Amino acid sequence: MREGELLRILGLSPGAGWEEIRRAYLRRVKEWHPDRGGDPERYLRLQEAYQELRQRYGEGERVQILRERPGRGDYFLSFIELTIREAALGTEKRVRVPEEPVPCSHCGGGGRDPWGKKVRCEVCKGRGLVLEEGPYRSLCPRCRGEGEIWLSPCPQCRGKGEIRGEKEVLVHIPPGVREGDLLFVPRRPGGPGLDVYLEVLLRREEDLYFEGEDLVLRVRVPFWKAALGGKVQVETLEGPEEIELPRGLPSGARLVLSHRGPFGSDGRRGNLILQFEVWFPEAYPPKAQELLQEFYHLMEEAYGGAAGTQQ
Repeated sequence: MREGELLRILGLSPGAGWEEIRRAYLRRVKEWHPDRGGDPERYLRLQEAYQELRQRYGEGERVQILRERPGRGDYFLSFIELTIREAALGTEKRVRVPEEPVPCSHCGGGGRDPWGKKVRCEVCKGRGLVLEEGPYRSLCPRCRGEGEIWLSPCPQCRGKGEIRGEKEVLVHIPPGVREGDLLFVPRRPGGPGLDVYLEVLLRREEDLYFEGEDLVLRVRVPFWKAALGGKVQVETLEGPEEIELPRGLPSGARLVLSHRGPFGSDGRRGNLILQFEVWFPEAYPPKAQELLQEFYHLMEEAYGGAAGTQQ
């Protein structure tokens, strides 16, 4: 599908930037979700358009999600910390990675300290050449034809003869990553100077956690709203949203928002599960305390001790 058509699905004009695309997607998800009366086919087209635009848009490094660490080799391994919301929806992060190596300016690429001590090579006796069979000679393998041995490696490159600097690159992290996943960023001209592996660490959050392919969000509900019903504001993945509560909501009750949770590695979305926890304030205004005492006596008269013994 052409880029203009993808942008029109999100209600955008050609030339829209990535941040505009992201905001439009989060807005449309809430408006077009089937649970809110939206058309399922239209919602599916929205998801497909967003995923394709994620792959096309913006400069930066594309990654592959791996499940195992690489074996031995020349690569760069580090860690990247994400919030649970970033892992669920995907994000972009700036990461410092090694550059392509360049000759060491201190030793000129030789790997030896130019101002260090040197002694005569004992293999070639300072000649730089060694005799072979017959009249042939070859460069001394020990001093490489110089006749002298440098005792000190270059302090700048530690004898390697080259220096690797660092550069900052923008990494596009796809939705659906989980704790322990490896993000593979391949070496390329203009990008990282080595293959880069970034192991995902998820920042722990008290009220938000993964449960299989779904995401559980704990929502605190004051006891008066749990008893009488009302609205609470919930920070969903798409932003703040008001949820209508029924009367008599028990602590631990759950409400499932279908296909509003984290993306999986297959591109499908799990559910967002709201788990309601009823809470009581530590202190009450004097008038509220008085009314609660009155409420207590009314309930005792109506039910007595039966409420605490019912099965």
